[in-house]
Amino acid sequence: MDKQKGFCLIELLSVLLILSILFSLSISGFSALLAKNQAVSVSNELLSDIYLTRNEAIKRGQRVSICPSIDKRTCSGSWSDGWIVYQAADDSVLSVRAKLPAGVNINANKKIKDYLSYISSGRARDTHFALQNGTFTITKADFVYKVIISNSGRPRIASL
Repeated sequence: MDKQKGFCLIELLSVLLILSILFSLSISGFSALLAKNQAVSVSNELLSDIYLTRNEAIKRGQRVSICPSIDKRTCSGSWSDGWIVYQAADDSVLSVRAKLPAGVNINANKKIKDYLSYISSGRARDTHFALQNGTFTITKADFVYKVIISNSGRPRIASL
């Protein structure tokens, strides 16, 4: 009696069909996970740089600001182009964030659209010393995160 070794063509095709279905289902879940992770990562980087801005203002006893920057040297472009943290007295750049990943957008409300500035007390104030509270909205696909600047100048993250 001869014993067959191996698989027939129909068995092999059935296994490949099942594997391709499982793979296609996992890809859609993975792309959603990737989008969420990018939005969370950008939110955390912005929060971290806002804390850096605030801490440097307190440490240096001078105004330190964060603003959108397309050229990484001056305030220009939109927040999605990246940003810089700089000391306002001599315009020295303290930190740079490059352009965001494709599809990640940041929008800021009117008070912080152009820049966010901290004075030596750790409070967010514009160049005319008006209160600078506001919200940055970070979006990627269906994921939305907000970095909220309170009246005292303290930032925090909220997810929607």
